[in-house]
Amino acid sequence: MEISKARFAALCICHSILFLFSILLLGLLLSGILTTERNGLYLVLGSIILFSSIIGIDNILKMLEERKIA
Repeated sequence: MEISKARFAALCICHSILFLFSILLLGLLLSGILTTERNGLYLVLGSIILFSSIIGIDNILKMLEERKIA
């Protein structure tokens, strides 16, 4: 799959930001700094964002590997 360099860069930046945001959210929740009545919901949302960003970063790495081989 061919994508432009600008779109690839935007994809990398977005997934990196999502990853860092989810790590920050989960870290604040689990350390007890951020306490709300919806902690369970935020833990689930943070976990979903974390796993989706990890999958996205994995796909980006696969695309890079395909570009090196091709």
